[in-house]
Amino acid sequence: MFDSMLENSPIDCGQTLNEPGIYGRLIAQVIMHLDLRSDDVLLDVGCGAGKISLHVAKHCTQVIGIDVGKLAIARALQCRDKLRIENTIFNFGSLEGPCSHIDLNEHNISKILILRTLHHQPDDMKHTSLHGLLKLLKRPGKLVIGDMIFFEPPEQHRDKWDEIHYDGDLTDHPATPQFLADCLREGGAQITIDRLHPLMGVVTAKLE
Repeated sequence: MFDSMLENSPIDCGQTLNEPGIYGRLIAQVIMHLDLRSDDVLLDVGCGAGKISLHVAKHCTQVIGIDVGKLAIARALQCRDKLRIENTIFNFGSLEGPCSHIDLNEHNISKILILRTLHHQPDDMKHTSLHGLLKLLKRPGKLVIGDMIFFEPPEQHRDKWDEIHYDGDLTDHPATPQFLADCLREGGAQITIDRLHPLMGVVTAKLE
């Protein structure tokens, strides 16, 4: 069943990141803030089918993508092999359990990306997950979050909910920038915040 799903669901393995609108801006902003270097090891948390991981792999020593979706990981592996990008690893893992299938402590991770993933957790789980991820970073290191982030009350921007695919708190639980900054500062990080939209932005945490 799983193999047939993979075969019958072709995936675009192209390496262009051409999402329109606010999501295209978000991707461009997080890549800029990651500032990837040739000696970096990047952990892409919630990598999905690996499009970002595979796109940036040429700038890094290694990229490790983790995701909770088995089909997503299978597709990422399929694209990796098709594109012959050898410095990438894809495996099962989650925000709260990034090391459940691979010991990330062995990989000298210098950068972490969390793109459009953190908003699925309630705030108490975000706090735990962010502290756990910061502990995986070598110093100097950097963690970049690009996601739904509530700079203003969402009720004031109902006309923008569809634009960012916000479901009104049914399964989405975006945090405020202040909450994310406080969590990351507790872990010893220096914080910068970029607002791209009343309900979306980028938070960057640096460990020196």
